[in-house]
Amino acid sequence: MRESLSTLEERLAPFGFVRVHRAELVRANAVRALTPDAGGALLHLSDGQTVSVSRRSLPALKQALRLR
Repeated sequence: MRESLSTLEERLAPFGFVRVHRAELVRANAVRALTPDAGGALLHLSDGQTVSVSRRSLPALKQALRLR
């Protein structure tokens, strides 16, 4: 895929995707829990995966979770 993650983030935002880390996007309605972590937070997804959330991405993620 030759598209930048920033461009992909813009295209997928209307479908509920939010950037949680420099290299990761997640669908907001797949989030089951958000727990604090030393580097920011951990995101627990409905499929059992755990994803690190950067401190920089945390405010936007919290906002996206409030909107759903």
